[in-house]
Amino acid sequence: MNGKEKVLKMYVESGNTKGALQAAKLIGRELTGMEIDLLIEINEKDRRDLQWALAAAEAGKREEKAKDIADRIVQGMKGYSVEEAILEFASEHCRQSTINELRKEIGKKQSRKWAEAEDNRNGVSGIVDSTEEQLTGFVGRLVIEGRYNRARYVIKTKSRTDLLIVVAVNECLEKGEFYWAAEYLACWSEIPGLSELVFEKCLENGDFCALANLAGKPGVSNEVNERIIKKVLGSPDSYMCAPRVAKEIGRFLTQDEVDGAVVMLAEKGMFDKVLEAPENGFYISGRAREGLLAAYVKHGRLEEALRMAKAIGRSLTVNETAQIIKYCLEKEKDDNFLNHKLEEVARLGTTQEAADSTVCYFIEYGCIGSEKLARDLKVSKAVLEKLLEYGLSNGYEDITLEAVALLKRDLTTKEIDRFVDGCLAHFSSDKIFRIAKLGASPEAVEKIKAHAIKHGFLKDAKMAATMQKTKLSQEEIQKIVAVCIRQGRTESAAEAAEFLTD
Repeated sequence: MNGKEKVLKMYVESGNTKGALQAAKLIGRELTGMEIDLLIEINEKDRRDLQWALAAAEAGKREEKAKDIADRIVQGMKGYSVEEAILEFASEHCRQSTINELRKEIGKKQSRKWAEAEDNRNGVSGIVDSTEEQLTGFVGRLVIEGRYNRARYVIKTKSRTDLLIVVAVNECLEKGEFYWAAEYLACWSEIPGLSELVFEKCLENGDFCALANLAGKPGVSNEVNERIIKKVLGSPDSYMCAPRVAKEIGRFLTQDEVDGAVVMLAEKGMFDKVLEAPENGFYISGRAREGLLAAYVKHGRLEEALRMAKAIGRSLTVNETAQIIKYCLEKEKDDNFLNHKLEEVARLGTTQEAADSTVCYFIEYGCIGSEKLARDLKVSKAVLEKLLEYGLSNGYEDITLEAVALLKRDLTTKEIDRFVDGCLAHFSSDKIFRIAKLGASPEAVEKIKAHAIKHGFLKDAKMAATMQKTKLSQEEIQKIVAVCIRQGRTESAAEAAEFLTD
């Protein structure tokens, strides 16, 4: 019996349908009737393995047996899978009677859903009454329900009495909807005292968009108008109302006011609004560029900072790049692309502290290229030692070799053994031998061989045995074959089985 036949036998005896089919295909034949029967028998014992019993029955063309197993699978799927998935499986594997029964059950459930939907469509709608008292109550109810546009429509088309407006405004103030209170008031009313009340409420709660609706309206003084425009310009959420407010009170915005508003947005990190500023009538002057650059640096916005520095006619200073790096490390550690930004800004030239911090970040978060960045940025010896520790503990060959080269020394036997431990702990034994051959201890080599056997790595196990100046035993090869079979690595199992002599 050759290695491939041995592997097939092991698969069948363990009930591994998938592996048995793969092994039979590798040999170039189909499974025998006895092999099929054994696979079905083993897998039918556990409900969780029924799908492999089904696969064996279908592969062996046992049609009735396959349908019996499929019916059992469908019964087990109910309550765990969506109906469409169950029906799709049944349509492919089950008898027509089973399929019809499933369709009947699904149809009943769908009918119930349609009936519920029809009941919901027949809900009762509100009726707008025509008397003033009823109309006032209706407007109040609309505001309470949050249907503000509908309330405005009713006020506009049905009536514009002060009573309706007072009700709508008071309900809005009660709910904290200051924008709509100002909207109703500004559009239609000059009720004494109501304007002052809404103004104070908007100011008190910082709703400057609502405040902007009051500017230039009857009953609002020039002093209050100027207070409104200052508040609006200083608010990121309402600055775009400033040109309209200025027009309402009969003046233009000054360039200093425009620049101040834009820089304010940038300082608060609202860069989308900075981009929208020209669309809202805010044309930025050259005087605002340094302020914008400082804001970009403060918030770690590298691309914008580079463009603004170029517009000013200079490069970023090492302190500015260091500030960008510091911000990124403090605020953006969850950013998947942070390592690319850090590398780019560090290579522009930065302080020693920032360079060390960048490489430490690469080490801490396992970023690719930490050893190359450490070399190019000329980091401190302390960071190089940290890089070496990182390479050893994780079994990273390139990082380890680069770190010792930058430290200008050789690896010790103790460090080589730690590298071996790091490789084995992180399942990276494929790159273990280059450094292990530099002087690993006999104990470390034995660990490599034991790890290779445990995980079914024939090539690594043979190489470790060669380093020990010996060969793998039959028992060790048998263990490798068993692991490969358990993991479904059919070709690897067959390759190892060729070295078995019995």
